[in-house]
Amino acid sequence: MSENKIEIKKLNLEGLKILQDIYEDNFILRKEIKVSDISMPEILEDSNFTESISSKVVIEKDKDFANRFEVAKYLHKKLNNVLNDDEFDDQGLWAWLALLYFEKLARQDTGFRRIEHYIPISSGSSGHNKIIPNGFDPTISLEYRHCIKGPYNMYDLLGEKSKFLTSKRLDSMGDPTENFASKKWLTTHKIIFEALHDIFADENGFFKPGKFGKHCPKTNPKSLGNAFRSFLVTDGLLFTHNFHKMKKSSELIEIMGKEFEDSA
Repeated sequence: MSENKIEIKKLNLEGLKILQDIYEDNFILRKEIKVSDISMPEILEDSNFTESISSKVVIEKDKDFANRFEVAKYLHKKLNNVLNDDEFDDQGLWAWLALLYFEKLARQDTGFRRIEHYIPISSGSSGHNKIIPNGFDPTISLEYRHCIKGPYNMYDLLGEKSKFLTSKRLDSMGDPTENFASKKWLTTHKIIFEALHDIFADENGFFKPGKFGKHCPKTNPKSLGNAFRSFLVTDGLLFTHNFHKMKKSSELIEIMGKEFEDSA
């Protein structure tokens, strides 16, 4: 195997605990310590802290990515239809991948973000959490914030169209992910995401700038057709329309109203 290749593994419980301590301790000290100040543990191929997955999958260690959409697309090609359900839900797999590309995915000139950005945290009732962050047990899944599993899940749902949810920066999650992917009711209706893509994606596939802001048309007329308005409108339409019967995003955009048709 070439020096730039590595076999994908998953962290075991001991490996996860090592990272948990690093992420949580340095999040507390985030105002004094930058990410670049910390040396991450070299445990990616240490059998004391890792386990193999059911199929041998080899990826590049030092691969250039422009953004997290590209990370998701690359790994989806490698892992789709390869992982079994237990492996897909395993915190250790995604924490291992995040550690592999940590220097690229974690902004180096700021403090650490919360642990769910590096180790995926599911809802407490899911049974998927080998470790639970100190101080909170989430009632909803925070996987959408994970630097790899979040965009991977969106790529699995939307393919190329998922690009509009990702930041142009590789080391940033971006507002569209926090505001769209965080809403569980949205992820159960693919047609909504397809419509939102057609409304808000620019010519390069990224989210159009200036589309987040206050959503009260009476006090801010420019909020018509913006992202927050789209949440309110689609949520209301769910009470009167069967989205599962819609075949084309244009059907949904039409009933969302002229404010969104003009943007699409």
